Amino acid sequence: MKLPLGVTQDTLNICKDIVSKYTEQQDIDEVALDLLNLVYSKGGDFSEKTLEMFAKAYFKKGVY
Repeated sequence: MKLPLGVTQDTLNICKDIVSKYTEQQDIDEVALDLLNLVYSKGGDFSEKTLEMFAKAYFKKGVY
């Protein structure tokens, strides 16, 4: 899995923890990677607060 520029394995793990709050899917790697790519494309940082805000909006719109 290729991570977006500036994303560490720790950041991915934090993102997966956040995503797991919003979905019951077993394989959350793809969802977490999509979310990280979205944050990257919008120019956001990868702080836990930013990831949480994007995840909340992402799932509220029913993307996943």
